[in-house]
Amino acid sequence: MTVFLLMLWFGWGDDRTLSPERIYFHRIDHCNYVAHQLTKRYTSYMVQPSDRVTAYCVPMAIEGDDIAVR
Repeated sequence: MTVFLLMLWFGWGDDRTLSPERIYFHRIDHCNYVAHQLTKRYTSYMVQPSDRVTAYCVPMAIEGDDIAVR
């Protein structure tokens, strides 16, 4: 089955870190909506690089039913 994994990065440049939580979606539009909402309050104006957030969705194939998909 093909699902969409939400990739959520905190920080900027070499200091950025990937969130350890894995959130999977059946539909790309739902994944993109959540990514947009999570980054909505973060802009480049007056935000410290350590406080920046980037989110995007990556398609991936999974097997089995042991992964919770939203």
